Amino acid sequence: MANRFLQERHVLRNKLLEKDIIVDNRTSDQCTWLHISFDLFLQYALGVEAIDQEHFEKYKKESLQVFLNLMEEQAERINELDDVTRYFKALRNLLDTKEAHIEVLQSKNSRYQSVDSKSAIGFSKAGYVYLKNDVAFRSVVSYLKHFGKDYVISESMLRKMLNNNGHLTKHLKNPKSVIHRLFVNKEHYQCIKFDEATFYKLLEGGKNNDEGNDSEVPDNWGARQNADNILGRGN
Repeated sequence: MANRFLQERHVLRNKLLEKDIIVDNRTSDQCTWLHISFDLFLQYALGVEAIDQEHFEKYKKESLQVFLNLMEEQAERINELDDVTRYFKALRNLLDTKEAHIEVLQSKNSRYQSVDSKSAIGFSKAGYVYLKNDVAFRSVVSYLKHFGKDYVISESMLRKMLNNNGHLTKHLKNPKSVIHRLFVNKEHYQCIKFDEATFYKLLEGGKNNDEGNDSEVPDNWGARQNADNILGRGN
C-alpha cells in the first residue's frame, strides 16, 4: 500500500505540474489517500457486480478529475492567502515601526474628526478598521521595494482576494461593492472596511498562521495601536 501511495501521489502531482501548478504536501497526501480509497471502493463494487466494467472505467476517470480539481483549487487558494499574508506582514511592520499609522476617529455630529487624517493610511471607528484605497497599498509596495522585493499583484486583485476570503465588510445597501466612503476633517476618502477583530487577525498572520506561538494577542495589539494614537506616536 505504501508503494501504491507513492506511485499515485506521483501521478497526481505530475498531472498538475504539466499545468505549472505546485501543490503542498498536505493537500497532495490527503487527495492521494482519498483517490486510493475511492478506487478500492470501485473495485469492490465491480467485484460484487454492483457496477459493470464500463461504469467502473467511467467513475474511475471522473473521480481522478475530481481530485485533481480539488488539488488545483486548494493550490490557488493557498497562493491567494500567501499574497494576503505577505501584504499584512508588511503592513504590520509599517505600523509597528510607526512608518504608517491608523487614526482613531472621533465623531462630531454625523461627521468625523481626527488629529492627522491626511497622513494616515486608514481609520478606526466603532469596531471597524478602514484602509484608504491606494494609500495603504502604495505604502506596502514601497516598503517591500525598499528591501528589494516586489509585490506583483494589483490593488484590485488584492481587494478581490480579501473579498473572496470573507475578510471585507460589504455595504448593506450595495452588497456588490466593497468600497466605503468616509468624510473626515472635511475630506472624502474611499476605503475598504474590516471588522476590527478580522483586521488584527490578518496582521497576526491570519489563516496562514495556525501554529501556537507566543505572539501578541490581536485584541491587545489593537488596543496598543489605539493608545499610541491617543497618547502620541513619538518621534
